[in-house]
Amino acid sequence: MCTACQNRMRTGYRAILLVLIIAAGIIGFVSLLSLAFPPRTPLTAEEFTAHMEEAGFTVEDERGQQLEADPDWADTELGRRLESVLAVRTDYFLIQFIMFSTETYAQVMYGNMRREVESLRAGGMSSTTEINLSNFSRFTQTASGQYIVISRIEHTLVFAHTGAENRSTINDLLELLGDY
Repeated sequence: MCTACQNRMRTGYRAILLVLIIAAGIIGFVSLLSLAFPPRTPLTAEEFTAHMEEAGFTVEDERGQQLEADPDWADTELGRRLESVLAVRTDYFLIQFIMFSTETYAQVMYGNMRREVESLRAGGMSSTTEINLSNFSRFTQTASGQYIVISRIEHTLVFAHTGAENRSTINDLLELLGDY
């Protein structure tokens, strides 16, 4: 075999080896990420109600009100896939638990809600965070003295709204709900 052919073979082997090393590194990194951020488990409507009632709050079923408030939206595919809307309302905050029939509809609603909340900034000072993982998304915004959280796990959403001064109270309540 000629020297040029041997050099080309060595170069080819090196390229293949490099690709295998890079692929192994990527697989290892993804594996570590999946261990660091395991999939989250959504609550059921019953579990949400139980957690909030144990914390001393009254939970209201608002699905009918949501659909009646906007009959045109209720007749959309998204509206027809809405399974549950539960709410805790106080003088200081609102927490809603929203469940759809599939994860896809919850993802669409999460995106819609996030865009609507972002539009409320109106050019003023604000801070936002967003996390997107395999079956979980979370968006927070503090703007104009308001604190808003939108959190999605699979086919469920939790929406929380309060004054910025009650941010820690909301975060504590969301912690009671588990992964939200």
